[in-house]
Amino acid sequence: MTEPTPWTRRHFIQRGTALASMAATAPLFIQRASEAMCLPLGSMLSSLAGVPQDHVLVVVQLAGGNDGLNTVVPYGSSDYYKKRPQLAIAAPGKGNEAALALPGSDGLGLHPAFSGFRELFDNGLGCIVQGIGYPNPNRSHFSSMDIWHTADTSGRDNGWLGRYFDNTCKGTPEAASGIALGNAAPLAMQGAKSLPVSFESPDLYRWMGEDFGDDVASAFKSVPGKHDSGTDDNLAFLKRTALDAQMSSNQVRKAVSVSPLTSWSGGDLATQLQTVAALVRAGMSTRVYYVTLGGFDTHANQEGSHQRLLRQVGDSL
Repeated sequence: MTEPTPWTRRHFIQRGTALASMAATAPLFIQRASEAMCLPLGSMLSSLAGVPQDHVLVVVQLAGGNDGLNTVVPYGSSDYYKKRPQLAIAAPGKGNEAALALPGSDGLGLHPAFSGFRELFDNGLGCIVQGIGYPNPNRSHFSSMDIWHTADTSGRDNGWLGRYFDNTCKGTPEAASGIALGNAAPLAMQGAKSLPVSFESPDLYRWMGEDFGDDVASAFKSVPGKHDSGTDDNLAFLKRTALDAQMSSNQVRKAVSVSPLTSWSGGDLATQLQTVAALVRAGMSTRVYYVTLGGFDTHANQEGSHQRLLRQVGDSL
């Protein structure tokens, strides 16, 4: 059995997307190799003063199934308008609700509400990768989500980020746990040996034993100081877990208590990203964060719903 490739966190992040990754599985008529539509983000960001070499990966999950064709609009394709006579976004220059043109993109634009991402793109801080998918796509929503989170067409593997945490950095200290904001840890972050830290609100991410009385609180606080004879693996594990929980909880709540450096737009996604920004600014050792915005299962009222969602995503980024 071969050893896992000894990638460093730096290699992983530089090979990945440095700011945000947006992917849409598209029909065959636009599944073609994308042009070099952006600067090499990893190397560019590394050259900016004040940007650390170990980048932070922030995954933004658009839950429910984002309409990729109306996000990155193939207005140069006549088939797009033939297949979508009611839903298609007009080509740039054809009205107030027309697509936003992307320089050098050969017939591709953005949804007009996605202007926040267009600003990133224009400044060389945004990139689009098209045609992300696999042969013979599974039409089951649940199976498709498992495949998406595992990067495995069987959908039965551990999460693709979880595997990173399981196998990272041979010969170096174990990677810090990832952080997922939400009421449950996404499958993508779950490994065979590693699980992410997951919470909805930083204010509620704390040891709750004090709420149950002094005896319970005292017992928990005394665990890290218990004598370790070196023979009780269970006690050692419990001590380490208790200490980690106390330290990470205190770090998280301290980080978000500091006033932000910039103003944030409203909405759930902006709130999550503001928390991530505070944790990064505080120097947390975590290198992978996962945030989620739901509501993209827009079967009805597509026009208004999708517009509001994309505006929130673009402005938040």
